[in-house]
Amino acid sequence: MIKQKIKKIYRSLIIEFLSKQSILQNSHWTTEDNSEFKQFRARIDKSITYELTTRPIDSSNVAHKWVGAQVYHDKVYAMPNDETRVLCYDVEHNRIDYITGIKTGLFKWTGGCVWKNAIYCFPRTANSFLRIDEKGTKEIPLTFEYKKEHHYSGVCTKDGIVYQPPRNTNHILKTNLDTGASIKIKIVDEKYHVTFRYCGSIIHPNGYIYFFPENNERVIKLDPKTDRWCFIGEKISTMCFDAKIGLDGNIYGFSAYRKGIMRIDVTNDTVGTIEYTYAGHEVGKADIVKTNVQVPEYKFSNQTDVSEEAQTEETEHVSKIQIRMSTIITVVVVVLVLLVLGIIIKKVADNFYIIKHNFEVRKEHKRLFKREKKRNKRRRRRR
Repeated sequence: MIKQKIKKIYRSLIIEFLSKQSILQNSHWTTEDNSEFKQFRARIDKSITYELTTRPIDSSNVAHKWVGAQVYHDKVYAMPNDETRVLCYDVEHNRIDYITGIKTGLFKWTGGCVWKNAIYCFPRTANSFLRIDEKGTKEIPLTFEYKKEHHYSGVCTKDGIVYQPPRNTNHILKTNLDTGASIKIKIVDEKYHVTFRYCGSIIHPNGYIYFFPENNERVIKLDPKTDRWCFIGEKISTMCFDAKIGLDGNIYGFSAYRKGIMRIDVTNDTVGTIEYTYAGHEVGKADIVKTNVQVPEYKFSNQTDVSEEAQTEETEHVSKIQIRMSTIITVVVVVLVLLVLGIIIKKVADNFYIIKHNFEVRKEHKRLFKREKKRNKRRRRRR
């Protein structure tokens, strides 16, 4: 128990003080400032209704068949996660086909993108991108080699640069699809042995990329122009594998494993969960997120104005107490150290007489040995 707490504190200290995050400016982007977003919002027809139908697929023994899909030449292609086939759905003819010959393995590729007339499946445990085009499939090796899950899905910029969030690694993976070259954008150095698990990402019209944590981590915000990044919001357990941008310009994501809806306020850089009750079951409540917004004062009709002088005098008598996270962590570490020392002292005290007895026995043995040694010396001289 103590060992786990010490590990947790060590991890928090490394991330807090030794991570490579930078200071990024808050986004002043609004929905009215972006022409693409305004066009997108104008095209939305809320009167449209959808009818869902299913199509049977060939049976398979693998557990996690396909994860993620892309539209390519009016067909939907699903990325082979555990599967050895790429699923291809012909929308016009309502027909399912398969591209076979994919290697076996768990969690090979998850998610993908379309770039320069080809689909690229993003590596998860595989050490390559899977390229799909009209000619077939081809693996493009990564610059680095991994032995297990290393990154999860990702996003592709308009310049063909793929950013993938860490999955049991310490870095964001950046890959140029034109050259195939990858670089590591480190969150912390390898020597600290701290890894991260993120499970989703999105490019926002404000120019930033957002990565969603799996469990008890903070959202990462990255600027693809400089590759600088920072943590935003408080720690959150989203398990959100996909998210979309709402009509208000903020990011919303659903999770199959957590209650509620993740919400990222891109203007104030805050993160929270919208939770609710449905059909008598609690799907949660709304997290209260501090945004530091100054609320204008509402004056009643019988309230007199307070002069600036009086406000200044009153403020002088108000003392402020600020508790930092680093102070709390330091106090916890000191308490744990004192606790460990207390346990050691107690053990020594409980075994004091045994230790004393063993010491005296060893001392007596040494004394007898020395005396016997002297006697043997004398005997040799007499001879």
